[in-house]
Amino acid sequence: MATGKRYYWIKLKDTFMTSDAVDFLMGQPEGANYVVLYQMLCLKTINTDGKLERHIGEVIIPYDEAKIQRDCKWFTIDTVRVALNLYKALGLIYVDKDGVLCLTDHENLVGSSTDYADQKRIQRANNAPQLPPVDNVHTDVHENVHTENRDVDSRDKEIRDKDNSTVLESALSDYVEHRKAMGKPLVGKGLELVREDLEKLAPGDKEKQIAILQQSIKRGWKGLFPLKEEKKGPPIKSSYDNLPPKRNDKDDLERLAMMMGVDDE
Repeated sequence: MATGKRYYWIKLKDTFMTSDAVDFLMGQPEGANYVVLYQMLCLKTINTDGKLERHIGEVIIPYDEAKIQRDCKWFTIDTVRVALNLYKALGLIYVDKDGVLCLTDHENLVGSSTDYADQKRIQRANNAPQLPPVDNVHTDVHENVHTENRDVDSRDKEIRDKDNSTVLESALSDYVEHRKAMGKPLVGKGLELVREDLEKLAPGDKEKQIAILQQSIKRGWKGLFPLKEEKKGPPIKSSYDNLPPKRNDKDDLERLAMMMGVDDE
């Protein structure tokens, strides 16, 4: 039975194991450990946007070698220390301005879904409309095509609405955990107020509400805010504005008469 629980996976390209970086790591005495540790760090930073850090109240504490060794208990502190230095040299991780270790290109390394969404995708594939037999195609197509299209569209919309509702609940759970990790848990009617805020920010738009929750989690915000939109370019100036000013023919004739010494009558 689908529960809507979210799960994550590592998205590795088929060239990952043959890439120059991994080939170099595998050539080291503990190369296999270095590769596995790197994959564990990818999963470790799923909810922190690729950053090896933790939040205690308003304080951000970067992971150090000892913390990584405690969390990834199968590796010695020496293995962790050497691995981190190799990752930095190979460009697999970097240190940001706050001194936090970050995985390069993390958003393209990790994927997520829910068991409910997977189940519905399978159902949609199984319920896809079948083509009519060849003998009946000409007689049936005009009678059935409009009705079938309406039925499919209605069914797809119903499935999408259910998917979005389940994903929204999962995103709300992630946001609740995010607030707990920050030391600012929701109390009393906190969750109910969060739902009201989401409805104010994106009335009836569950996809947008999900994006708002994910935005606050990724950016480490306590509250909920409208989605940041891309900056628009400067307004385009009309070509009409570039035309020279219209000249006055009467003024031109008067200036010409003055130059030729002709008096006005």
